[in-house]
Amino acid sequence: MVVSGAFEPLLNSVMKGIHFDSIIGTSISFDNKKGRHLPLEYIHVSRKKEVIHEKLANMEVDWENSFAYGDSYSDLSVLELVGNPVAVKPEPRLIQVANKRKWEVIM
Repeated sequence: MVVSGAFEPLLNSVMKGIHFDSIIGTSISFDNKKGRHLPLEYIHVSRKKEVIHEKLANMEVDWENSFAYGDSYSDLSVLELVGNPVAVKPEPRLIQVANKRKWEVIM
């Protein structure tokens, strides 16, 4: 599963050819009748964690053996869900947390 704040069309393009059970990102919706933009649901910060729980609500998840990858401090709530958090080219605040908690860091 990929959960990102990036727009879904971009994620689908970047992830083309790579199998994931689902790709969840920020969607852009329009009211075709009126040609106006509908409210944007930005997948960011705590909303990422909520989306993950919603998507996996009917599944048994082994969180301790699961992995999460993040580059931003805003990914912290998702990284804290799993037993194998990985900080990837993290921003300064996240690298401090990752080092303190002895998480894997990929530069």
